[in-house]
Amino acid sequence: MSLAPLATFNALLALSIPVATISACQTVSFRRIPDVVFTIVVLGCVSCILAALQASGLIIHSQFDTVSELSAIGLFANRNHQALLQACLLPFLGWLGARFLQGPSRSILRFVTVASAALSILALSAITGSRFGLFLCCGGAILAVLIAIRESRQRVSALARACFCAGTVVFLLFSWTAVRHLPRAESIVRLISLDADQDLRWAVLPTTTTLIGKYWPIGAGVGSYASVYRVSEPLATLGPSYVNHAHNDLLESLVEGGMISGALLTSTLGWILFRAFGTSRRGIDAANAGPIRLAAVFLLLVCVASLVDYPMRTPIFQALSVIAVWILGAPSGSRDLEYNQPLDNGAAGSVRK
Repeated sequence: MSLAPLATFNALLALSIPVATISACQTVSFRRIPDVVFTIVVLGCVSCILAALQASGLIIHSQFDTVSELSAIGLFANRNHQALLQACLLPFLGWLGARFLQGPSRSILRFVTVASAALSILALSAITGSRFGLFLCCGGAILAVLIAIRESRQRVSALARACFCAGTVVFLLFSWTAVRHLPRAESIVRLISLDADQDLRWAVLPTTTTLIGKYWPIGAGVGSYASVYRVSEPLATLGPSYVNHAHNDLLESLVEGGMISGALLTSTLGWILFRAFGTSRRGIDAANAGPIRLAAVFLLLVCVASLVDYPMRTPIFQALSVIAVWILGAPSGSRDLEYNQPLDNGAAGSVRK
């Protein structure tokens, strides 16, 4: 039952991306998880490079009519989603950097490359133009440092730890300098000039909460938010800007799915927390728990971003979230989770004989 059947059918078709990603994950061994993480980082860095070129004016994304010519949106159509991707990449880079310093095949050059990429992403967050994305990037940087420190406790020499500590200091100094002196720090400018009365996401919040009670407990139907909002839209919010989402995915899910959506969200969050914090009880040692923590951190950042945006409605984050859930669902037992080989051997996920 839906008040907008065509929108619900469109939402059903959108599930093709998660279904395809799930099918692809079933063909990959859990021992290949480091390769999957590395691939995600490479593709994410491609989006960041594209965003930097867009911000500099070297690439004009004329295929999007709703964004300005100098918006750093990368592979997305929204700068908030690009900023979230940058925040999610930082913990991944922290984990990779720590692993590159491990074992006899440690590579200082690769560690420097990863650290440089993290510095560039943090600097890019200041010119992306997303205010909440700037906070997420700061949180992602802190999580990256924590993950790298925890990972570096495993089989790392004193020299490697010293290099990591020095890199952390340089990272913090560079971040402070970038935020303070970048002349085109659009995120900082928009944060300083923040006006809650002119921000559409806060203007639609009272109507969204009203719609939850109006259609509770069945909901208005998946994908019907834009249609039902237009019916109840107050005159005060009428203007040239239209509302296609609530800019709060959690509340929008309650409007569309009612009590069923609430139960699914609660159970999913509970499962994520259980899998993230139950690695020791599942027989997974500290060295192998790194990717599981990364997956949990990624989903945490996406959930936080969903409070003010709708990242899970983009194909890229749908696919990445499915991959993160797949990693979280890694089975117990060391034989299924033997993926702590060095990445720089060219066979990160090879099976140990």
